[in-house]
Order: sequence, then C-alpha cells, then structure tokens
Amino acid sequence: MGKERDILIVDDNQVVCDVLTELFRNEGFDSWGVATGEACLDEVNHASCKLVMLDVRLPGISGIEVLEAIRRDHPRTEVIIMTSHVSLETAVQALRLGAQDYLFKPFDDLEMVIATVNKALERRRMVEERDKLVHTLTDLAIENGRILAECRRVNSSLEEKVTQRTAELSKANLQQKAIIAELHEAKEAAEAANRAKSQFLANMSHEIRTPMNGVLGMAELLLHSELDEKQKSYVEMLHQSGESLLGIINDILNISKIEAGRLEIERIPFDLHETARGAVELYREVGRRKGVAVELQIEEDVPRCVVGDPNRLRQVLINVVNNGLKFTEKGSVQVRVTLVEQYQNGQYVAFEVKDTGIGIPADCIGNIFGLFAQVDGSTTRKYGGTGLGLAIAKQLVELMGGAIGVESEPGLGSTFTFIVFLHRHADQSPCDEEGGDTPVELDNSMIAAREGRKFNARVLLAEDNPVNCEVAFAMIAALGCQVDVAQDGREAVEAFTRQPYDLIFMDCQMPEMDGYQATRAIRQRELGSGRHTTVIALTAHAMAGAREHCLSAGMDDYLSKPFNLAQLQELIAKWTSPHLA
Repeated sequence: MGKERDILIVDDNQVVCDVLTELFRNEGFDSWGVATGEACLDEVNHASCKLVMLDVRLPGISGIEVLEAIRRDHPRTEVIIMTSHVSLETAVQALRLGAQDYLFKPFDDLEMVIATVNKALERRRMVEERDKLVHTLTDLAIENGRILAECRRVNSSLEEKVTQRTAELSKANLQQKAIIAELHEAKEAAEAANRAKSQFLANMSHEIRTPMNGVLGMAELLLHSELDEKQKSYVEMLHQSGESLLGIINDILNISKIEAGRLEIERIPFDLHETARGAVELYREVGRRKGVAVELQIEEDVPRCVVGDPNRLRQVLINVVNNGLKFTEKGSVQVRVTLVEQYQNGQYVAFEVKDTGIGIPADCIGNIFGLFAQVDGSTTRKYGGTGLGLAIAKQLVELMGGAIGVESEPGLGSTFTFIVFLHRHADQSPCDEEGGDTPVELDNSMIAAREGRKFNARVLLAEDNPVNCEVAFAMIAALGCQVDVAQDGREAVEAFTRQPYDLIFMDCQMPEMDGYQATRAIRQRELGSGRHTTVIALTAHAMAGAREHCLSAGMDDYLSKPFNLAQLQELIAKWTSPHLA
C-alpha cells in the first residue's frame, strides 16, 4: 500500500468534487476526488487515506454500501457522509454504520465544511495518539512484569526493591500522562485563540469597511458638488483622513494574512520601470510641500519587462519611501534601482532608498522591522504611524525571495536596501513599447470618470445599508447608468424576474436573503434560458477566501468596500457590451 494521503472526495458531481478538492488543497491537505463508489474502494485499497468525504447517492454501488465496506476493511479511515437530501434517517443510518459526521449539500458555509473536516481529522489523530499511548503503557506493563519475574527468580529479597521500582515507574507514567494532557490543552487553547483571532479580524474588517465606504464615498461625491473654498478644504481633509484610516486597516489585515500564510505572491508580466516610477511619483508632491526632493534613478541595465507581483513590489517601495520621507525634514529621499545578478530564469534587483532624515540609533536598528516597532516614544508622538509599514515590507520582500536591511547614523539619515528576485519575461517587446519616461498622472477618480466613458446600461443595485446604497447609487448614476435599487436579496431576485439587467451589483450580507443565496436563486432561474446576467459582489470582507466564496456562489467578479468611482467605471467597462458604452 502506498503513502497515506489526506482526503478523498467521492461525488459524481464533478463541480462539487473540484470545489472541495481545491478548497482542501488551499488548506494544506493532500486531496483528490473520484466519481463512483467502485473507484473509491479501489483508491482506499491501493493508497490508504485519513478521511473519505462520501456522497450518499452514487452511480453503481451506493454511498451506504461503500461506507460499510470501508468500515469493514479500513476501520482507521474516517468517513463524512454528504447528501443533498435532508433526511434524518439517512444521517442516523450512516452514523450507526460508523460515519464520523455528515454534511448537507449545497454547502452554504465553506468554513463549516472545513471545520467539520478538521474535527474529523483531529479525532483520528487523537485516537492514534491514544492507541500509541496504550501501546506504550502496555509495553511498559509487560516490561515491568518481566523484570518483576526475573527479580523473584534470582532473589526473593529483591521484591521490595522491585515494588519500589514499580511505584517509581507508575509515578513516571502518571507524570507523563499529565504532561501529555497539558500539552494537548495548550495546543487546543492556541488553536482556539488563532481561530478567534481570524474570526475577529474578519468581523472587524466587515464592520469597519462598511461605514468607511460611506465616509469615503460621500466625501468623494461632496468634493464635486458646489462648495466654497473653505468647505472644499474641510472635505478634502475628511477624505484624506479616511484614506489614512483605510491604509491602517489594510496594513493590519495584511499582517494577519501573512501570519496565517494566506498571502500569495502573483507571477505576472509587468513593467518594472513604470512600477518604480509610479510608486515614487506618488510622493513627489508630498516632498515638494515639505521642501524635500524625492528622486529616482534606474540604472540602464535594469530590465524593463519582468515577471513577478507588481502590486506587492509597489507596496514595499511605497512603504519604504513613505518611511524615509516621514522622518526627513530637509534634504532629499533618493531611490536607486540596480541590477544585482542575472540568472537564466530571472534576476535579483536591488532598491536603495537613501534619506537625509533623523537616522536610527544603533541599538534600535535590530528591532526596526518588528511589528508595531518605533524607535522610541518621542518619535511616535512627533511623527505618528503604526509601526507596521516596515514590518509588512520585510515580510513581503521575503515572500518574493529577497531580503531587506538598513544602514543608519543618527542625524545623518538612513539607507534602506531591499533585494527581490524577479523572473525573466520571454518577450520584452510589450514593455518596451510603453515608452519610458512619461510621468504618472494622479487624476482624481471623479474627474476622470466625468471626462471619460459613459455607459447606457441598466443596473440593479442590491444593498441594505442606506448610506452605502446612496453612495453606490450616486456613483453608478454618475457613469450614465440607469439604476434600480433592491434592499435585500429577495427584492433583488424579484426585480431580476420582472426586468432584465445588464449588470447586478450584489451586497453579500443582507437581511431576509443574503447576496450568496440571491445569486444562486438568479442562476437557478437562468437555467435553460440562455441568459447569464453579470453579478458583481460588493463586500466589506477583505480576508483570504472572500473572493473565492463569492465566485463559488455564482458571482462573476468582486469589488471590496470601500471603493471609488474609478473602480466602478473599470468594472462596468469590463462587463458591459461595447454598444452600451
């Protein structure tokens, strides 16, 4: 029999099989799927597995018959029954035959599916540990008996010593059991704390992003209404403060994703020169207002078109440049990009950010990349900040196969250097054609939308929050669309039934019927009609897996709150036909 694997999914519905296989692989499990009971039995006979997720209704032999065979021939394999028929009798029959648990399809809550699987695997692990412990104790008891018999045979006078030794061993066994119990309790407590932390961050993400969408959206709309100069200044400060708060929220969520190992680095072609130039360009005006020059130098041998994650690279460069500019009152912040070393499949590229700021004391440099690290209390009060920017930069650089360091002298400034590995792009021409030295223009999104395309599209907006509904309605209408509003999922389905729409923007959390249920109901009504209405999720959840959850419910795209007019314009342009523009 081959190496033991983790999870076998048995379902004749290929979509269910693929979704569950991908879900568990994302959780770090070795998972695969088959469509029939016969194939299932072949798999468990050739390669043992820890857990079988078994559909009741299968072509050929039924899931119940497969369950009986597994319990008979492979009693150590756990089985979770899946059924789309809510039948208590079937579930009870499966449990009596030895199934560990059961799940009803469709799976509305994938987190519950993962929790059920983790519970079954944890039970299997605990049973194995118990068996090992029992085996160990049995061996100890046998050994103790053998020693006792030998001692009696050699010299009966040693009985007292043997008794004493047995007592010592019993005490040691009790101590060992106590240690194992303590370790198990500590492990469970740590896992519970980690689950609580992840759930808390997910909930806080939703609860904070929902009102933030209203604050930023209303501020953006207000900026382009009739205001005097003083009012406009107040609204601009309000919008900038909201953006700053959103940046802190995103930093905290990024740290959570990195710690959980759920932040993935993309590998897509991009223009390295334009990415660096765009990141630096964001701070030229800020530097000009402070009297600090922000300069960029890209060496001639640095390749333009590379493969990697432009967004994460830009985030690192922005964090480091922002840090340098924040602590520099006069002089300059100089960014230099150089080629370190080339290989057949890519190259190491170095980014050096040199400032003339306050510098860092030698005894603080070792902690500068730690979470929430500040040089000292006075720095926190004078310059502000959360102490997350450099910590995130370090984590992202390491995920991109590189390293980051700093050299500094108090009063003279600091030089941060980070190196990342970027893969070689087979065709350099697309990047070369974009042209090199055009500065990045930072137009306001509302102005860009007003001067850009308009859309003659009919849009349904499903949103229960009044403020967010007002914001989204105004933005979509500003793009020339005709907008109807539904306040919950049930109203959205009814509106879809009465009237065809070019696009549906669907909030995920609503009363009566949420966005996931409403989308499934819409997809059900489209069956056999040849229609497919684009549904775009609007959600305040920004944790890992939120996008996949939306797409698995039948939605076509995903927009995280808070959003702006430019993002809406881009999505509408992406999903509407050219004749609607």
